[in-house]
Amino acid sequence: MINTTSFLLSIIIPSYNMEEYIGNNLKRLVATQHLDKIEIIVVNDGSKDNTSAIAHEYQQQFPQNIIVVDKENAHYGSCINKGLALARGKYFRILDADDFFEPDALDAFVEKLETCDADLVVTLRTEITIDKNGKEKNKKFPIANIEYGKVYEASSFVITDYSKKVEFNMHSMTYKSSILHKVGLVLPTVICYTDLLYCLIPLSSIKDLIVYDIYLYNYLVGREGNSTNAIALKKNFSHITKVLTLMFEYLD
Repeated sequence: MINTTSFLLSIIIPSYNMEEYIGNNLKRLVATQHLDKIEIIVVNDGSKDNTSAIAHEYQQQFPQNIIVVDKENAHYGSCINKGLALARGKYFRILDADDFFEPDALDAFVEKLETCDADLVVTLRTEITIDKNGKEKNKKFPIANIEYGKVYEASSFVITDYSKKVEFNMHSMTYKSSILHKVGLVLPTVICYTDLLYCLIPLSSIKDLIVYDIYLYNYLVGREGNSTNAIALKKNFSHITKVLTLMFEYLD
């Protein structure tokens, strides 16, 4: 059942043992000037630490805008499925619990969405790496040759003409919720890296897209426990092959 739209944007935060990060994430989100237009859905994936307690503290402070769902561990895809079932926003996007949006960038993004009706909205990301000495290094990823703020027809848009470094990814992509419901998006559970399917499957159903010059997503790279670090990629190789198989089956 599709919920009645009552927000402009739904932000889904999949969370597993994120007590070190979830408070910082939510603190920045609720600092936006446009909180009344946003709902935040924290899906606690069976955490064994204080992730749920911290999220519930924020829910108590902002009950109109924050929903916390506690469920048994079933990995990333199950969190997105739960968030999509609950989302009431016109637009839907994912924010990992250990990453964050700066309030001013979120303000600019929401202001763009107020006059936007594109099926897919693309923004930019900053990668944050912290070295052994605790020094932070930031790297921004613009999209080459794109005309920011232009509505592109999806049927004639070739992503590789603009994005040689695969800048169209979970960090950048915000879909209309209606598109995700239209394609019946249900991600597989109990495996990692299903965000690749979130990015791919709805593409065939969009009619247009727009790219904004807003560095919305701040991506913490290489932290211990991150599913994209080298150790995790080796450990979860079977998950990667499963997701790739599902992607090829869908394309076929």
